[in-house]
Amino acid sequence: GMMIDLSGNKPKVVEHIETGRMYLDGSVKVGQFDGVIRDRIRMALNGHVLVTLIIDEKGDPLGDPWCEISGLSEMGRNNAPLVDVLEEDLSQFLGRADDKTIADDTKLEKELRTVTRKSAQSEIGKKPEVTVVISRLA
Repeated sequence: GMMIDLSGNKPKVVEHIETGRMYLDGSVKVGQFDGVIRDRIRMALNGHVLVTLIIDEKGDPLGDPWCEISGLSEMGRNNAPLVDVLEEDLSQFLGRADDKTIADDTKLEKELRTVTRKSAQSEIGKKPEVTVVISRLA
């Protein structure tokens, strides 16, 4: 909104004022359009998957990626554990990914997130929020 000064001959805008809802998040006030509230609602509705991958000194994956889920069904539509299905799909992706993708953390993170969301969508009908942690050994 705007604060208008009407005391002179002509009205003029004195200040712009934030409007909308405010939330108390712990002991901090946040606006309704801050990302915190939006992210929390999306996690509550869609669940969360943490994907972890370790890359060795040569730039090769050290073992397979692993997942931890929160707020999602334990079992997928084929009565297989969801974590196992996600990890298998991620391992298959890594097997066919080129060296350029594996060398670029931004590309790799994006691809791992996409594979995880698509796999979860086909298994349980939800696209969870995904956090990808890539650790590179030096």
